[in-house]
Amino acid sequence: MRKASRKEKGGAPRGKPSVSIVVPTYNERENIAVLLPALERAFSAYDYEILVVDDGSPDGTRDEVRKRARRDPRIRLVERERKEGVGAALREGYGKARKDVILSTDADFPFPPARLLDILGRIEGGCDLAVANRYGRHGSYEKGSLKTWAKYVLSSLGNKVFTLGLPVHDLTINFRGITRRAWRSLRIVEDGNAMLAETIIKAHRQGFRIEDVEMHMKDRTRGESKLSIASEAPKFAVKILRYRLFR
Repeated sequence: MRKASRKEKGGAPRGKPSVSIVVPTYNERENIAVLLPALERAFSAYDYEILVVDDGSPDGTRDEVRKRARRDPRIRLVERERKEGVGAALREGYGKARKDVILSTDADFPFPPARLLDILGRIEGGCDLAVANRYGRHGSYEKGSLKTWAKYVLSSLGNKVFTLGLPVHDLTINFRGITRRAWRSLRIVEDGNAMLAETIIKAHRQGFRIEDVEMHMKDRTRGESKLSIASEAPKFAVKILRYRLFR
């Protein structure tokens, strides 16, 4: 019987894979002006594209992206007319990605952009989905404010519960990579942050190879977080419990 190739299993093809980098934004003009050049430097050795998926930012984020896209056609602006959640933005960006591997990061520098190369390296090594991990022995979560402390406590407790039986320890971070073939097989439906966990849970059920990469997460230094802990955490917990138990 013929053995399936790594590409058929979902891994990247031999040689350097082409890369799509998806960045969801809402009011991130200051950050995106710094992030785009950093990504360009980090991935200069690759065939890449950067998709900025903007949810109708009123602060000029789109203007900043358009300005840079005029100089570099590898930068693409995906314009959404209303804010539906990070999951909806990522689903649209992933769906419009053209390259072999899809990477994604938030715009507020949770990790150095060049560390996406570590995520990509795991996929080049044969895995289908690679995710940052803030909670391992060599990972950490910078806590510069009371709000960040609250997010850390809820996130760490939730991840300890909901990652039981999974090959990763961080369901909720948008610093990850997935092969385009694997993504297209998953049929992801969530619009909010639950989409991040849904992707891992469904990939695990389908037998894709998943790995995590321990990293130090920095607190935001520019702009404001869009996540409301009080309203989002209970809804997230209920949705993920359903995915773990029933879907």
